[in-house]
Amino acid sequence: MLKIWILLLFFSPFLLLSQTTHQEWFQIEDSEINILGTSNVTDYQCVLHDLENNSDLQIKSTTKDLLITLENAVINLKSNGFNCNSSPMTKDFLKTIQAEEHPHIYIEFLSFQLNHSVTEKRLQKNVIARIAVTLAGVRKVYSLKLDSLEFKMDSITTKGKKEIKMSDFDIEAPSALFGLVKADDLVTIDFRIVFNLK
Repeated sequence: MLKIWILLLFFSPFLLLSQTTHQEWFQIEDSEINILGTSNVTDYQCVLHDLENNSDLQIKSTTKDLLITLENAVINLKSNGFNCNSSPMTKDFLKTIQAEEHPHIYIEFLSFQLNHSVTEKRLQKNVIARIAVTLAGVRKVYSLKLDSLEFKMDSITTKGKKEIKMSDFDIEAPSALFGLVKADDLVTIDFRIVFNLK
């Protein structure tokens, strides 16, 4: 019972005109990041399962009305951890995202705009989130509508997807066979990230 009360304290707006700030330790478990893309020949998918290096996240939340602003909610992804289910495609993808020069990709959760207080509804759809993506050393901020945001006894699960352009990060979509196979600039980040209370 203690953990659920900590989560409610951490994320619940108690008074409409009040502002509350809390700080807790989290670790990322049972999570997955997918990069989905297309080319002039076929679709491709690159998956990252290993997020175990995110075991000590000290996240600070400030809640006012139904807006939750976060600090230090940064997910560290190993660039060379992506697997595209094909050695040539994986090699091209890692080269494209400059995995050697930039061994880490970061996804930072900046805020959640809830539809209800957590005490009223623990599973919420269409929550507006602001995230920052750092890829190949370039940081961009995006708004997206989450598929779901769920508050459980000792965890918070976010599910969503966001289309981004590789050119936004000054990188060129991968190509193969002397340019005959060319990937589109637009890719989709599809994620399920579970924040477990430590």
